[in-house]
Amino acid sequence: MVLLNQNRWRLSQVINNGFRECRRRTYHRPPNAPKPFVDLKHIRENQQIYEEECEKRGYLTLKDYPKRINELWKKRQELESAFNQLRQQIKDVERSIIRTKPAGRANDLVAHDSCLQSARSLKEAASANRENFDGLEFEIEELALSLPVLMDSTVPIGVEPRERGFINAHLASTISSHPSTDHVSIGQKLNILDFNSSAKSSGWGFYYLHGAAALLEQALVQYAISLASSAPWSFKVCTPPSLVYSHIASAAGYQPRDANGEHQIYDLPSQGKDKPGHSLAGTAEIPFAAMYSDAQMDRSKLPMVIVGPSRCYRAEAGARGVDTKGLYRVHEFTKVEMFGWALPAFKPHTNEAYMLFEKLLQVQIKFLESLGLYCRVLDMPSRDLGASAMRKIDIEAWFPGRVSKGDGEKEGRDGWGEVTSLSICGDYQSRRLNTWIKGQSDPDWKLGDRKSRFKEYPYTVNGTACAVPRTIAALLEMGWDEERQVVKLPECLWGYMGGRKEIGRE
Repeated sequence: MVLLNQNRWRLSQVINNGFRECRRRTYHRPPNAPKPFVDLKHIRENQQIYEEECEKRGYLTLKDYPKRINELWKKRQELESAFNQLRQQIKDVERSIIRTKPAGRANDLVAHDSCLQSARSLKEAASANRENFDGLEFEIEELALSLPVLMDSTVPIGVEPRERGFINAHLASTISSHPSTDHVSIGQKLNILDFNSSAKSSGWGFYYLHGAAALLEQALVQYAISLASSAPWSFKVCTPPSLVYSHIASAAGYQPRDANGEHQIYDLPSQGKDKPGHSLAGTAEIPFAAMYSDAQMDRSKLPMVIVGPSRCYRAEAGARGVDTKGLYRVHEFTKVEMFGWALPAFKPHTNEAYMLFEKLLQVQIKFLESLGLYCRVLDMPSRDLGASAMRKIDIEAWFPGRVSKGDGEKEGRDGWGEVTSLSICGDYQSRRLNTWIKGQSDPDWKLGDRKSRFKEYPYTVNGTACAVPRTIAALLEMGWDEERQVVKLPECLWGYMGGRKEIGRE
């Protein structure tokens, strides 16, 4: 009986360990990372749509991913079927052992050991099967996570943006006679911008703001927050962290490297073997999006919008020239960001998410209009959209210092330069960060009801309230009085500048 009990215990361990190993999934992300929930069914059933999406965006390396996902899914189903057969065989072996209890006879012991050996073999086969199954699931998930969100039907296809209109259009007649002095020259004349010292302390792409320029930075931050907060709907003011987990940045749609292998964000190595790495946030959009990662949002509180300032860090590479000169493209800067969550879109262009998108656009327009900047509003084309963006609107200001002088030097778009951006990201971020909506529009639906696997994810919208360095550059160039050698400040900033109406040499 002692031998019988030992053998039965060994069989139990073999079977239980086999099932335990077969159920265990090898996660290729830190344990504290939110588990993404990509809509694999939608991708599998709409392979052609996703292939065309990748082509329209110029993501040619991703074009074969939908097809590959369907191929791997078929293999996954085959492995799952084989695994279920192995499970049944293990159960059959267990029943056989119970029926043929050894009674001390040699033949019984031989049969019993044979069953134990069969159980071990089945366990090894099940474990190998599950390892292959997990490998397929991981590859399917990685391919699906790499695919972009489906863009909005209004997005211009190709590389050319579509003009929506102008801000302060009355200034168009004055730009031809405006001084073309760039902000770097103005800042140095007034002794408020210092790029030489920052080059020695930090390298190219950094700067010192002195005196009125430093005050102007703070004035713009305060004014942008005040303007957004005074909007006819509730904005929550929030200051986010600048350091985020690298997997959070990736889930928000920001990859360490771009398609050309160039660094996009600054990565910090992990401080231990089992600790996740960190990244310096390139925009407050990343930590804002993560506020509700692995969490549910109350339906009654949507839409929810936040605004706040942060330091941003961009490791963008690029040839030095007018496009990267001075404050226009830098590695570290202050930005005021707007971010919101809204109910998902079921009726495009009439739903809550699109209304929030338009409301944030109106904040941007009002801000730039009050600053007296001449701007144009653009619907950005498919080739300019990031993977997370369904639709994107950029606002470009006119920079006199970026106007081509006919000397062959590359100077951007004939004086235009981006100052704000606005994107609606659908459920791209909320699915990857596992942010879902508590409650359902269907009164019969209950959260946690196993009969319903439907999980509703909010749409996210993000937009620039004020990118401080570029706004300072535009204000210096547009407000420059060549004769008096001063910069005239817009009236909306006087109160935030201690009553100062212009900036002279310091």
